[in-house]
Amino acid sequence: MARVEIEMSDEERERFVRQSEREGKTLSAWLISVAWQHLAEPKVRKRTRTFESPEEIRAYLRAHSDLDKLEREPDWEEHLRIMDLSKRQGLPII
Repeated sequence: MARVEIEMSDEERERFVRQSEREGKTLSAWLISVAWQHLAEPKVRKRTRTFESPEEIRAYLRAHSDLDKLEREPDWEEHLRIMDLSKRQGLPII
């Protein structure tokens, strides 16, 4: 079996270790599975777009925005209250 060494920052290593533990894998097994997933993904060449002016950016954002589909802005205080209740009760509130 071959051995591969990878240089990475301590911060990257810790993030990878935490993620591998969340998935119930060793760091080595997690890195291998991520590499295989990457190889299995279809390679799609993304075309980047260059905007010529701020107006062009605004027009693009308006055309691709879902904001106009929202009926109303969610009430943030109500949202926080429901999250807090849910945490304390351990059940989702519907």
